[in-house]
Amino acid sequence: MIITASTQKLELEDEEKAYIDSISHKLTDRFLHIFSLRWKLTSEKSNIVVKCLVHSQSGYFHARATANKLKDAVNLVFDKILNQRKKKRRRIYPQRIESRSRVFL
Repeated sequence: MIITASTQKLELEDEEKAYIDSISHKLTDRFLHIFSLRWKLTSEKSNIVVKCLVHSQSGYFHARATANKLKDAVNLVFDKILNQRKKKRRRIYPQRIESRSRVFL
């Protein structure tokens, strides 16, 4: 697995680098066989823009978020990627979801 984090016009502190690393490890726990994980961090005016691309065995997932603080933007991207994965799984395995929602008397 390859984890890449690149920044443009932005200086990261050690605490912020560690936070991005912890979120990367959370993503590796949620996805099966991640081949590459790319973070791109930039700043626009007073906001921070975070882009993430996950290439895993189940496909490509990408998200973009803007926030005033880095942690907020990273959390938004994390949530968006997990939602994309959830939607894709629902499209692939609709019968599993239906069978769980049935009530047997």
